Amino acid sequence: MLSMGLPPYHVFTLEEMEDATNNFDPSNLAREGSQGQLYRGWLRDSSICLVKCLKLKQKHSQQSLQQHMEVISKLRHRHLVSVLGHCIVTFQNHHPNTASTVFIVLEHVANGSLRDHLTGKINSTLHVNVPDTKNTMTKVKLEKPMM
Repeated sequence: MLSMGLPPYHVFTLEEMEDATNNFDPSNLAREGSQGQLYRGWLRDSSICLVKCLKLKQKHSQQSLQQHMEVISKLRHRHLVSVLGHCIVTFQNHHPNTASTVFIVLEHVANGSLRDHLTGKINSTLHVNVPDTKNTMTKVKLEKPMM
């Protein structure tokens, strides 16, 4: 069943993540920050996505991560960027410490997020349809304030 035109939530394999990002090619790196990397990707159905890579310490168990991802998978709303799926890879060392990498596959928003427009990360005007008092939609133009 499709929700808001989105495919059902999917648990991806590491191979699918590598295929989607062309083996995490640096040319597909959209952003890198303290919480991880964000890559542009293409799913097997040719849809564009974003893949967020998070490295986690040993305190997160595989079961705990699965439970968190199950909750996140249910958060679908037209005003939220939807999570399309995830992949959890756990690396076991020769000692009790383990490290996990979580790949979160996100819906691609072509025009940028509302936050991007309001904070000036995108230098464009955003047109938004909002309900008016007559229960019809009115187009509103949001522009960055002049500094």
